[in-house]
Amino acid sequence: MWSKSPKILLVVIAFLLANAVTLKASSFGLFQKRNQEGYRIKYLITIAENRNQETFYLVYYRLGDKMRTDVLENGNTHRIYYLGDKSYSCALSDEGWRCFGAQGHTAYLDTFKEIGGSSALARVGTRKVAGQKTACYRPRGTAEEVEFCLNQEGLPLYLRQTAPNSTFEMKAVDYSLKVSPKDFELPAQPVLMEDLLKRFKQMGIPGLK
Repeated sequence: MWSKSPKILLVVIAFLLANAVTLKASSFGLFQKRNQEGYRIKYLITIAENRNQETFYLVYYRLGDKMRTDVLENGNTHRIYYLGDKSYSCALSDEGWRCFGAQGHTAYLDTFKEIGGSSALARVGTRKVAGQKTACYRPRGTAEEVEFCLNQEGLPLYLRQTAPNSTFEMKAVDYSLKVSPKDFELPAQPVLMEDLLKRFKQMGIPGLK
């Protein structure tokens, strides 16, 4: 079942994208080159569960070990940044940007750990995505059906995961090979979760040690 929480959804999407790119990195040096040189891809996301379906746009940035995902839905913007061993969640409201940070990656990354653990891929044909011809693959030995497609420039333009009664699809609508370090600068000074916990403890909130 897909979570309705924007933060959790962003983490899941970022993890799927990261593994779609790195799964074949050992065989295709082009992936590694694109990761280092950077790119931006805008996707149309479609999530179908039972008889319900929702769509929204996501913009994914990559530059070396830095990643950023933006979800644009109903006039709201949510972002998650992965900067080395740190991750940050930012949201835009009427009062401006607010960011929260935590050391290391969140436990939600374990949701699809079997995807990253797959070492064998099967070629399953081609798709035309964002005007580009892509080659498509599926990892063997995963609990759920996963397909991802890359163009000749090594960019992940299509990603689909199918489970009983649900489907998750990411389809690129445009992309750019131009990104800069400024794209990974936080829009506001982050509040660290450990600092929040310290404040709560100082306030004497029960249950915090």
